[in-house]
Amino acid sequence: DQIEQLPFDETNVEFIQGGILDANTYQRARIDSARLVIVLATSYSDPNSDAIVASAVSVVEDCNPSVHTVAECLDYRHRRLFASVNCDSIVFSLKLSGNLLAQEAHDHGVSQLVDVITSNIRGTTLYSTEVGDANQATSYIELAKQLLDRDINLLCVNRGEESLTSFVSLTPQVGDRAIYAASKRMTWSELVG
Repeated sequence: DQIEQLPFDETNVEFIQGGILDANTYQRARIDSARLVIVLATSYSDPNSDAIVASAVSVVEDCNPSVHTVAECLDYRHRRLFASVNCDSIVFSLKLSGNLLAQEAHDHGVSQLVDVITSNIRGTTLYSTEVGDANQATSYIELAKQLLDRDINLLCVNRGEESLTSFVSLTPQVGDRAIYAASKRMTWSELVG
């Protein structure tokens, strides 16, 4: 609503202006061929932002149920709004920045690392891949050791709603999501190969 044009010029990014609850807006944006949609907060000072964003996600999911939706949520207590509209991923931006500020106050340099690994420009970047064949690796701790020799850091395994950062006695299961830092994106088979 508030942006008149894109503040940057990027290939394969097109600006479409229209009502956020109007399905026609998304049709003009070719939602039917989209693979990913990011829905940002309307304003950090707008108490209705999470409801508006969840409503937009609902329209997006109605237009294209196979698209992966990522929504910015300002208030962690509103997370249920997004589950009810089939949102695939939620980023709690204010919670993240608050956590990072507190962490940096105690452990200097953490924010520099987070800046680098989330920049997608410098150094290694965070990636994730879904475990397809759990039999390809015997344990996550052994895989983590092997990956270090290839300059890849296995950081976490997301299993359902849990983020597991200790790999002791943890074995791969189909559907796990391995989060790693590397210089390029890889499939599960490439990681374990």
